[in-house]
Amino acid sequence: MRITLLLLSALLICSCSRQADPWQTGRVVIAGKIRHFDEHPDRKDIGFGFNGLLKQSGQNTLKVSADAEGAFRMETLLGYPQEVLMNYRQTHRLCLAPGDSLYIELDARVWNDTIRDGTVPESVITFAGNERAAALNRDMADLQQYYQPLRLKYTGENSMEQAIRKYSPEEFETFADSKEREYRDVWNRFRKEHRPVKELNAWVEDMLRYGTWQAKLTYANICQVIKQQNPEAQAPELPKNFIRFVKSYDPDDNRIVTMEHAAFLDMYNQYLLESIYREMDDNPAIKSDDDALQFLQKRLGEKTSGFTEELIRCRFYLEMLPNAPTDILNRYIAPEQFANAYMREKMQAANDELNAVLNGEPAEGTQLIEPDSTIRGNLFESIVADHAGKVVYVDFWAPWCGPCMAEMPFSLELQQHYQNKNVVFVFLCGQCPNDQWRRTVLAEKLTGIHYKPTSEQINELYTQFGIEGIPHYMLVDRNGKIVSHNAPRPSEKDRIVEEIDKLL
Repeated sequence: MRITLLLLSALLICSCSRQADPWQTGRVVIAGKIRHFDEHPDRKDIGFGFNGLLKQSGQNTLKVSADAEGAFRMETLLGYPQEVLMNYRQTHRLCLAPGDSLYIELDARVWNDTIRDGTVPESVITFAGNERAAALNRDMADLQQYYQPLRLKYTGENSMEQAIRKYSPEEFETFADSKEREYRDVWNRFRKEHRPVKELNAWVEDMLRYGTWQAKLTYANICQVIKQQNPEAQAPELPKNFIRFVKSYDPDDNRIVTMEHAAFLDMYNQYLLESIYREMDDNPAIKSDDDALQFLQKRLGEKTSGFTEELIRCRFYLEMLPNAPTDILNRYIAPEQFANAYMREKMQAANDELNAVLNGEPAEGTQLIEPDSTIRGNLFESIVADHAGKVVYVDFWAPWCGPCMAEMPFSLELQQHYQNKNVVFVFLCGQCPNDQWRRTVLAEKLTGIHYKPTSEQINELYTQFGIEGIPHYMLVDRNGKIVSHNAPRPSEKDRIVEEIDKLL
């Protein structure tokens, strides 16, 4: 069976082994000036991309703008040594650790499309400030110029899907290994010619090792996705030893995290969890949520440990915090369970933010109506009667339903479209605890009139209207008559607006 959101909660409850925590949150400051800014005052924005380790794929981004003199300043907290991408006309790779400070000079005259041969003019960027950080990043900038023609590309194609069509697993493995050797040869020549600081060696080793591993693991993961989505698709059959490198992976390797390292961790997270899910699907002994929770707890602890185990649990914790049942939160999920100080801080901050939301008032335009088992007769007719003379757009949903939640931003747009008109948006939430319903509505700032029927009431409604899955939408006219038992979704804006407008 495919696990539900409740089962995913098990990822948050696995026991963890205590370890020495090398991460310490500290402030990072990058200040600088854009040379020749008076010639190009429109070229004022500088973007920074940070590793999104605690997000499902992606980066945390920050943008700063230079002042009238071309001066800029970026200040943020950093939880661990990581590679940061600075975007100004080009992408520059920065190596930063908590506590670092840099002074950077950029050149407004350099534009992406002026670089024809893949080289970077020496005048583009210079560094000063913290001696260690400045020396490291000067050498990284030189290395990036040296590496620029190679572009650190491990697929040979524009996408991994294209690479899968082009290469068999054995061919792709050979190709990725050959690219790593090519990059290492360049790195060795660079070291002889430039004699960079020793610290750069650790960053480059991290970049090359995890770049190759990430490419191979992505190839394997996408092959599995292709098979799951279309069993008849011609996806390559992976040799059993294709990802044998995973056995040599150190789950506590977190001294530095390059972008390649972060991408590998994202892929490894996906690989590890999907392998557990497949085991669950094929395990006849798993007959209940409790069975699944115990199985997940056991297998996650067997497959990884230390930093990596905590990272996987923390990612799901942060993603699921608004929707997880309170008993799960109270019994299993607590920031103090994590040895890693950075993750502990992030989870505590998320907890505090959620508690502040729950203790506050609902968003403007939101009504929450608790379960009422005393209602006699038809619940739906009672709700429609409460809104007599108005068009009623009804949404059957639940917090654990991904497609339901994906429609909520579109629902908000639709509500804003019909603001101050005779249209009401009614939400009927079922199959979840009352506290989970309330927490989701408040934390996600869901507007509209939100009802939480009892389990008996929602089951009666599903039977009455033949609802077999959610999200499900219905449309009621101003006379209380159901005009659509299966109305368009909010994301189908043109269709649903046409339907509602006919009833006004």
